[in-house]
Amino acid sequence: MATHAELVAELVQVLRTDGTSEARAGAATGLGAAGGGAQALAALRYAMMSDGTAVVRAAAAAAVGVIIGRGNLQDFMSL
Repeated sequence: MATHAELVAELVQVLRTDGTSEARAGAATGLGAAGGGAQALAALRYAMMSDGTAVVRAAAAAAVGVIIGRGNLQDFMSL
């Protein structure tokens, strides 16, 4: 069974590199559910600003909202 850190790292990898927008959007949603601190927030922020597909950008934005809603605003602001 994967550790939380391994799960977050795998989701970040999918978000950054997968060729399908469905997989990237799913990874963004997964990061929102899993959290992951600054590593997850950095990947989500990059996807929000740079992904070429609106559904991925929207999923990344929603995931950031979920993570920030848990009280991690400071992590996001320090990126």
